[in-house]
Amino acid sequence: ASAAGDASGFFCLTQEKDELTLMMDQRCRAAFDEAGSVATVEYAPSRWRAFELRLGSLGGEVPGLVCFLATLMAEGSISILNLSSHDRDFVLVQEGDVAAATRLICEGMQEDAVGLKEKISQ
Repeated sequence: ASAAGDASGFFCLTQEKDELTLMMDQRCRAAFDEAGSVATVEYAPSRWRAFELRLGSLGGEVPGLVCFLATLMAEGSISILNLSSHDRDFVLVQEGDVAAATRLICEGMQEDAVGLKEKISQ
């Protein structure tokens, strides 16, 4: 999720009343492993993989894209985590579901932007 050659890594921190959730790529995990004596980190039992959606200037023209993809994944019995920023969305699936999720996304998004907007609005 970062530019080529960028060593900053990817992470997202969510704070709730009674816990913190940190999603990170391998580079960030290595940094936490090195700092193990400073903080205790409990890792999820399975790895998640991210699909990065960059619509750029079309972002405002295709509302409902994440909902559309979440519905595709739910119909395929695939759990997701979703992260969004100003111009990107990330749909994360468990590593064991990557092939099925890729197939569902490819099948569901075979339309051009106009066709996709119509399909999403249905």
